Amino acid sequence: MVEVSTEEVSSATQIVGVPAKQGISAELEKVAAEQSDSAETALPMCVWLRGDGDADDFVMTAEEVMAELNIKRSRLTQISGRELRVGRKRVDRYIKPFYRQADVLAYRTWTRASATKQKNAELVDRAASDIENRNKRLLDKLQEQLKEHINTELLTAQRQILAACQHHNFVLQQQLQATQTQQTATLAAALPRLNNNFCTAIDKLSLLVQETQATQKKTAADNLASLVHLLQQQEQLLQSLYKTAAPQSDTLAALPKQIHKLLATDLQHLRDSAISSSTQKLQRASIAPQPSIPQPKQASISAEKRLGWCSINPTR
Repeated sequence: MVEVSTEEVSSATQIVGVPAKQGISAELEKVAAEQSDSAETALPMCVWLRGDGDADDFVMTAEEVMAELNIKRSRLTQISGRELRVGRKRVDRYIKPFYRQADVLAYRTWTRASATKQKNAELVDRAASDIENRNKRLLDKLQEQLKEHINTELLTAQRQILAACQHHNFVLQQQLQATQTQQTATLAAALPRLNNNFCTAIDKLSLLVQETQATQKKTAADNLASLVHLLQQQEQLLQSLYKTAAPQSDTLAALPKQIHKLLATDLQHLRDSAISSSTQKLQRASIAPQPSIPQPKQASISAEKRLGWCSINPTR
Protein backbone atom coordinates (compact mmCIF):
# COMPACT_ATOMS: atom_id res chain seq x y z
CA MET A 1 0.00 0.00 0.00
CA VAL A 2 1.21 3.49 -0.93
CA GLU A 3 1.06 6.03 1.91
CA VAL A 4 0.36 9.65 0.98
CA SER A 5 1.16 12.40 3.46
CA THR A 6 -0.79 15.62 3.96
CA GLU A 7 2.19 17.61 2.77
CA GLU A 8 2.07 15.84 -0.62
CA VAL A 9 -1.69 16.55 -0.88
CA SER A 10 -1.21 20.23 -0.07
CA SER A 11 1.65 20.48 -2.55
CA ALA A 12 -0.52 18.85 -5.21
CA THR A 13 -3.33 21.35 -4.59
CA GLN A 14 -0.89 24.20 -4.79
CA ILE A 15 0.29 22.94 -8.18
CA VAL A 16 -3.27 23.14 -9.48
CA GLY A 17 -3.53 26.74 -8.14
CA VAL A 18 -6.43 26.26 -5.64
CA PRO A 19 -6.10 25.33 -1.98
CA ALA A 20 -7.52 21.97 -1.05
CA LYS A 21 -10.45 23.01 1.17
CA GLN A 22 -11.35 26.12 -0.82
CA GLY A 23 -11.31 24.20 -4.16
CA ILE A 24 -13.70 21.50 -2.88
CA SER A 25 -16.15 24.04 -1.37
CA ALA A 26 -16.16 26.07 -4.56
CA GLU A 27 -16.97 23.04 -6.65
CA LEU A 28 -19.80 22.08 -4.31
CA GLU A 29 -21.28 25.58 -4.41
CA LYS A 30 -21.09 25.58 -8.21
CA VAL A 31 -22.84 22.20 -8.48
CA ALA A 32 -25.55 23.41 -5.99
CA ALA A 33 -26.11 26.53 -8.08
CA GLU A 34 -26.47 24.45 -11.23
CA GLN A 35 -28.93 22.18 -9.50
CA SER A 36 -30.98 25.17 -8.34
CA ASP A 37 -31.01 26.51 -11.91
CA SER A 38 -32.02 23.13 -13.27
CA ALA A 39 -34.75 22.86 -10.68
CA GLU A 40 -36.39 25.90 -12.26
CA THR A 41 -36.39 24.28 -15.68
CA ALA A 42 -37.73 21.03 -14.17
CA LEU A 43 -36.39 18.69 -16.94
CA PRO A 44 -36.42 15.03 -15.93
CA MET A 45 -33.30 12.82 -16.22
CA CYS A 46 -34.94 10.81 -19.00
CA VAL A 47 -36.70 12.86 -21.70
CA TRP A 48 -38.72 11.47 -24.57
CA LEU A 49 -38.15 13.59 -27.63
CA ARG A 50 -41.28 14.10 -29.73
CA GLY A 51 -40.20 17.02 -31.96
CA ASP A 52 -40.86 19.98 -29.61
CA GLY A 53 -38.33 22.74 -28.83
CA ASP A 54 -36.38 20.70 -26.27
CA ALA A 55 -35.35 18.19 -28.94
CA ASP A 56 -33.05 20.75 -30.57
CA ASP A 57 -30.66 20.68 -27.55
CA PHE A 58 -30.15 16.85 -27.61
CA VAL A 59 -27.71 16.69 -30.48
CA MET A 60 -24.85 14.50 -29.15
CA THR A 61 -24.95 10.82 -29.94
CA ALA A 62 -23.73 8.01 -27.67
CA GLU A 63 -20.43 7.63 -29.58
CA GLU A 64 -19.62 11.32 -29.19
CA VAL A 65 -20.43 11.23 -25.44
CA MET A 66 -18.21 8.16 -24.95
CA ALA A 67 -15.37 9.93 -26.75
CA GLU A 68 -15.94 13.13 -24.74
CA LEU A 69 -16.10 11.45 -21.33
CA ASN A 70 -13.58 8.71 -22.25
CA ILE A 71 -15.84 5.92 -21.02
CA LYS A 72 -17.23 2.70 -22.42
CA ARG A 73 -20.74 1.94 -23.60
CA SER A 74 -21.51 -0.14 -20.52
CA ARG A 75 -20.64 2.79 -18.23
CA LEU A 76 -22.66 5.18 -20.42
CA THR A 77 -25.67 2.89 -20.24
CA GLN A 78 -25.25 2.72 -16.47
CA ILE A 79 -25.18 6.48 -15.90
CA SER A 80 -27.75 7.42 -18.57
CA GLY A 81 -30.99 8.53 -16.84
CA ARG A 82 -29.37 8.50 -13.40
CA GLU A 83 -26.37 10.79 -13.37
CA LEU A 84 -26.53 12.08 -16.93
CA ARG A 85 -29.68 13.41 -18.60
CA VAL A 86 -30.60 11.49 -21.72
CA GLY A 87 -33.15 12.06 -24.42
CA ARG A 88 -34.62 9.08 -26.21
CA LYS A 89 -35.83 9.38 -29.78
CA ARG A 90 -37.28 6.91 -32.23
CA VAL A 91 -35.21 6.60 -35.35
CA ASP A 92 -36.80 4.24 -37.86
CA ARG A 93 -37.51 1.11 -35.84
CA TYR A 94 -35.01 1.78 -33.05
CA ILE A 95 -34.98 4.04 -30.00
CA LYS A 96 -31.61 5.78 -29.73
CA PRO A 97 -30.20 7.95 -26.93
CA PHE A 98 -29.18 11.56 -27.45
CA TYR A 99 -27.51 13.94 -25.00
CA ARG A 100 -27.17 17.69 -24.46
CA GLN A 101 -23.75 19.22 -24.58
CA ALA A 102 -24.38 21.24 -21.42
CA ASP A 103 -25.29 18.09 -19.48
CA VAL A 104 -22.19 16.31 -20.75
CA LEU A 105 -19.96 19.25 -19.74
CA ALA A 106 -21.63 19.48 -16.33
CA TYR A 107 -21.14 15.71 -15.77
CA ARG A 108 -17.50 15.94 -16.82
CA THR A 109 -16.97 18.86 -14.48
CA TRP A 110 -18.71 17.03 -11.66
CA THR A 111 -16.75 13.85 -12.16
CA ARG A 112 -13.38 15.54 -12.78
CA ALA A 113 -10.68 14.21 -10.50
CA SER A 114 -9.46 16.50 -7.79
CA ALA A 115 -5.84 17.44 -7.26
CA THR A 116 -5.54 14.90 -4.48
CA LYS A 117 -6.82 12.13 -6.72
CA GLN A 118 -4.46 13.16 -9.49
CA LYS A 119 -1.58 13.22 -7.09
CA ASN A 120 -2.60 9.83 -5.75
CA ALA A 121 -2.76 8.48 -9.30
CA GLU A 122 0.68 9.88 -10.03
CA LEU A 123 1.98 8.42 -6.80
CA VAL A 124 0.41 5.08 -7.62
CA ASP A 125 1.93 5.10 -11.10
CA ARG A 126 5.27 6.14 -9.66
CA ALA A 127 5.06 3.46 -7.01
CA ALA A 128 4.08 0.89 -9.63
CA SER A 129 7.04 1.90 -11.81
CA ASP A 130 9.30 1.85 -8.75
CA ILE A 131 8.01 -1.57 -7.82
CA GLU A 132 8.51 -2.77 -11.37
CA ASN A 133 12.04 -1.41 -11.46
CA ARG A 134 12.75 -2.88 -8.06
CA ASN A 135 11.37 -6.21 -9.23
CA LYS A 136 13.62 -6.07 -12.25
CA ARG A 137 16.62 -5.25 -10.10
CA LEU A 138 15.70 -7.98 -7.66
CA LEU A 139 15.21 -10.42 -10.53
CA ASP A 140 18.57 -9.47 -12.03
CA LYS A 141 20.24 -9.75 -8.64
CA LEU A 142 18.50 -13.06 -8.02
CA GLN A 143 19.67 -14.36 -11.38
CA GLU A 144 23.21 -13.22 -10.64
CA GLN A 145 23.11 -14.83 -7.21
CA LEU A 146 21.62 -17.95 -8.76
CA LYS A 147 24.39 -18.04 -11.33
CA GLU A 148 26.99 -17.50 -8.63
CA HIS A 149 25.36 -20.20 -6.54
CA ILE A 150 25.27 -22.57 -9.51
CA ASN A 151 28.89 -21.79 -10.31
CA THR A 152 29.81 -22.33 -6.67
CA GLU A 153 27.94 -25.62 -6.63
CA LEU A 154 29.62 -26.64 -9.88
CA LEU A 155 33.02 -25.78 -8.48
CA THR A 156 32.20 -27.68 -5.31
CA ALA A 157 31.00 -30.66 -7.30
CA GLN A 158 34.13 -30.55 -9.46
CA ARG A 159 36.31 -30.40 -6.38
CA GLN A 160 34.42 -33.29 -4.84
CA ILE A 161 34.71 -35.34 -8.03
CA LEU A 162 38.42 -34.51 -8.25
CA ALA A 163 38.93 -35.48 -4.62
CA ALA A 164 36.99 -38.71 -5.17
CA CYS A 165 39.08 -39.51 -8.24
CA GLN A 166 42.29 -38.82 -6.36
CA HIS A 167 41.14 -40.99 -3.47
CA HIS A 168 40.15 -43.74 -5.90
CA ASN A 169 43.54 -43.52 -7.63
CA PHE A 170 45.29 -43.65 -4.26
CA VAL A 171 43.30 -46.72 -3.25
CA LEU A 172 44.06 -48.38 -6.60
CA GLN A 173 47.76 -47.62 -6.22
CA GLN A 174 47.76 -49.09 -2.72
CA GLN A 175 45.96 -52.20 -3.95
CA LEU A 176 48.41 -52.49 -6.85
CA GLN A 177 51.37 -52.16 -4.53
CA ALA A 178 49.88 -54.75 -2.17
CA THR A 179 49.26 -57.09 -5.10
CA GLN A 180 52.82 -56.61 -6.37
CA THR A 181 54.22 -57.22 -2.89
CA GLN A 182 52.11 -60.35 -2.52
CA GLN A 183 53.15 -61.62 -5.93
CA THR A 184 56.81 -60.89 -5.16
CA ALA A 185 56.54 -62.79 -1.89
CA THR A 186 54.80 -65.68 -3.64
CA LEU A 187 57.49 -65.80 -6.32
CA ALA A 188 60.24 -65.56 -3.71
CA ALA A 189 58.65 -68.47 -1.83
CA ALA A 190 58.15 -70.52 -4.97
CA LEU A 191 61.63 -69.83 -6.41
CA PRO A 192 63.56 -72.25 -4.12
CA ARG A 193 61.00 -74.96 -4.77
CA LEU A 194 61.26 -74.36 -8.50
CA ASN A 195 65.05 -74.37 -8.23
CA ASN A 196 64.98 -77.68 -6.37
CA ASN A 197 62.59 -79.15 -8.91
CA PHE A 198 64.80 -77.90 -11.72
CA CYS A 199 67.92 -79.40 -10.14
CA THR A 200 66.10 -82.69 -9.57
CA ALA A 201 64.93 -82.70 -13.16
CA ILE A 202 68.49 -82.00 -14.36
CA ASP A 203 69.84 -84.83 -12.23
CA LYS A 204 67.18 -87.21 -13.52
CA LEU A 205 67.92 -86.13 -17.06
CA SER A 206 71.65 -86.64 -16.62
CA LEU A 207 71.04 -90.11 -15.13
CA LEU A 208 68.72 -90.91 -17.99
CA VAL A 209 71.35 -89.74 -20.48
CA GLN A 210 73.98 -91.84 -18.78
CA GLU A 211 71.67 -94.85 -18.72
CA THR A 212 70.82 -94.28 -22.35
CA GLN A 213 74.48 -94.00 -23.28
CA ALA A 214 75.29 -97.16 -21.31
CA THR A 215 72.37 -98.94 -22.95
CA GLN A 216 73.47 -97.74 -26.37
CA LYS A 217 77.06 -98.83 -25.65
CA LYS A 218 75.86 -102.20 -24.46
CA THR A 219 73.61 -102.56 -27.46
CA ALA A 220 76.47 -101.56 -29.77
CA ALA A 221 78.78 -104.06 -28.05
CA ASP A 222 76.17 -106.76 -28.36
CA ASN A 223 75.64 -105.92 -32.00
CA LEU A 224 79.38 -105.93 -32.58
CA ALA A 225 79.75 -109.28 -30.84
CA SER A 226 76.90 -110.74 -32.84
CA LEU A 227 78.46 -109.34 -36.01
CA VAL A 228 81.83 -110.86 -35.10
CA HIS A 229 80.13 -114.14 -34.37
CA LEU A 230 78.32 -113.97 -37.68
CA LEU A 231 81.54 -113.21 -39.48
CA GLN A 232 83.19 -116.11 -37.76
CA GLN A 233 80.34 -118.37 -38.83
CA GLN A 234 80.64 -117.13 -42.40
CA GLU A 235 84.39 -117.71 -42.26
CA GLN A 236 83.83 -121.25 -41.07
CA LEU A 237 81.25 -121.79 -43.78
CA LEU A 238 83.65 -120.49 -46.39
CA GLN A 239 86.36 -122.75 -45.07
CA SER A 240 84.03 -125.72 -45.24
CA LEU A 241 83.01 -124.74 -48.73
CA TYR A 242 86.64 -124.42 -49.72
CA LYS A 243 87.39 -127.81 -48.32
CA THR A 244 84.43 -129.24 -50.18
CA ALA A 245 85.42 -127.56 -53.45
CA ALA A 246 89.11 -128.54 -53.22
CA PRO A 247 88.74 -131.97 -54.90
CA GLN A 248 86.65 -130.43 -57.62
CA SER A 249 89.37 -127.88 -58.21
CA ASP A 250 91.71 -130.62 -59.42
CA THR A 251 89.01 -131.81 -61.78
CA LEU A 252 88.47 -128.30 -63.01
CA ALA A 253 92.21 -127.85 -63.45
CA ALA A 254 92.41 -131.05 -65.49
CA LEU A 255 89.38 -130.15 -67.58
CA PRO A 256 91.24 -128.01 -70.13
CA LYS A 257 93.70 -130.83 -70.71
CA GLN A 258 90.86 -133.27 -71.27
CA ILE A 259 89.23 -130.86 -73.68
CA HIS A 260 92.51 -130.42 -75.53
CA LYS A 261 92.88 -134.15 -75.81
CA LEU A 262 89.37 -134.55 -77.07
CA LEU A 263 89.87 -131.80 -79.60
CA ALA A 264 93.06 -133.36 -80.81
CA THR A 265 91.37 -136.76 -81.09
CA ASP A 266 88.49 -135.27 -82.99
CA LEU A 267 90.79 -133.42 -85.32
CA GLN A 268 92.76 -136.56 -85.94
CA HIS A 269 89.61 -138.47 -86.58
CA LEU A 270 88.47 -135.77 -88.96
CA ARG A 271 91.74 -135.87 -90.78
CA ASP A 272 91.61 -139.59 -91.06
CA SER A 273 88.05 -139.58 -92.29
CA ALA A 274 88.84 -136.80 -94.72
CA ILE A 275 91.85 -138.69 -96.05
CA SER A 276 89.91 -141.92 -96.37
CA SER A 277 87.01 -140.20 -98.06
CA SER A 278 89.31 -138.43 -100.44
CA THR A 279 91.04 -141.67 -101.21
CA GLN A 280 87.74 -143.33 -101.87
CA LYS A 281 86.66 -140.49 -104.09
CA LEU A 282 89.85 -140.67 -106.04
CA GLN A 283 89.33 -144.31 -106.54
CA ARG A 284 85.77 -143.74 -107.68
CA ALA A 285 86.85 -140.89 -109.86
CA SER A 286 89.18 -143.10 -111.66
CA ILE A 287 86.34 -145.45 -112.34
CA ALA A 288 83.39 -143.03 -112.68
CA PRO A 289 82.99 -139.39 -113.52
CA GLN A 290 84.48 -137.09 -110.94
CA PRO A 291 81.86 -135.88 -108.45
CA SER A 292 82.04 -132.64 -106.59
CA ILE A 293 84.33 -132.50 -103.59
CA PRO A 294 82.33 -132.99 -100.37
CA GLN A 295 82.41 -130.21 -97.84
CA PRO A 296 83.87 -130.88 -94.36
CA LYS A 297 81.05 -128.98 -92.77
CA GLN A 298 79.32 -131.96 -91.23
CA ALA A 299 82.49 -133.09 -89.59
CA SER A 300 83.04 -129.66 -88.14
CA ILE A 301 79.45 -129.63 -86.87
CA SER A 302 79.90 -133.00 -85.21
CA ALA A 303 83.15 -131.72 -83.72
CA GLU A 304 81.42 -128.62 -82.42
CA LYS A 305 78.66 -130.78 -80.96
CA ARG A 306 81.26 -132.87 -79.25
CA LEU A 307 82.98 -129.77 -77.95
CA GLY A 308 79.69 -128.38 -76.76
CA TRP A 309 78.82 -131.60 -75.05
CA CYS A 310 82.25 -131.64 -73.46
CA SER A 311 81.85 -128.07 -72.31
CA ILE A 312 78.44 -128.87 -70.96
CA ASN A 313 79.67 -131.99 -69.19
CA PRO A 314 83.12 -131.12 -67.97
CA THR A 315 83.25 -134.13 -65.66
CA ARG A 316 83.30 -136.56 -68.67
